[in-house]
Amino acid sequence: MKRLITFIIVWVLCDWVLSLFAGKVFGQDSLSFKPSAATGKDASVVRANPTTNYGSIDQLYAQSYNASWEDNYFFISFNGFVSSLPINTTIDSAIFVGTVENNANSPQIYARAVDPDSGWAEGTLTWLDTVSSSTPFSDTITITDNVRYRWNVTEYVDSAYAGVWSDTLGLMFRELTTQNATQTYAYFASSDNVTAASHPELIVYYHLPSSAALTGIIPKVRNSTIRLRSPNGTIEGKVVYK
Repeated sequence: MKRLITFIIVWVLCDWVLSLFAGKVFGQDSLSFKPSAATGKDASVVRANPTTNYGSIDQLYAQSYNASWEDNYFFISFNGFVSSLPINTTIDSAIFVGTVENNANSPQIYARAVDPDSGWAEGTLTWLDTVSSSTPFSDTITITDNVRYRWNVTEYVDSAYAGVWSDTLGLMFRELTTQNATQTYAYFASSDNVTAASHPELIVYYHLPSSAALTGIIPKVRNSTIRLRSPNGTIEGKVVYK
């Protein structure tokens, strides 16, 4: 009969020792959230067309020009990112990545946090809807090329993970100034874009404690695989008896 030994290990070792055992380093890790057309939630609002919904368009508009009715901006939401992170996680940083497909005259684009309880829907959002947002908290980035740009959204993600906000990251992006005499704009790929690699992305960098209580069962069989479970996740390795 095969004998099973249940054990509990409190591992207070440096990361390289853990990596030797199971190939898992308790250092910095990351999770990427890049919604598809089916799961994405993003839409522009256009003041010139205040009752039109742009939720199924393959681009997101941030623009400032002349009269205020030509100012456009967009909203985006990432759902479920908090529940996807391991417990006992420390958030190191969080980055929003957007792909610019077209731009003119070096627009300055910034982000605001959107109240996750605002309840806007991708298929119905228009200029006339009221969506609560914070004061700008991200860096303002000057757009000069059609490439991928990164905004620091760590503050909001950290608050969401701490329970201050819900399991949703809501953002609004717009030009720093309004009614520019010279038209400035940046058009970003939306989650409906045919190029999946260009979809909006949220990247969360985090790390787990280097000390963790691990529990599991060791089968007393040569070269058998074991799995150790901790509050931070599961690691796997081989048991070799000589």
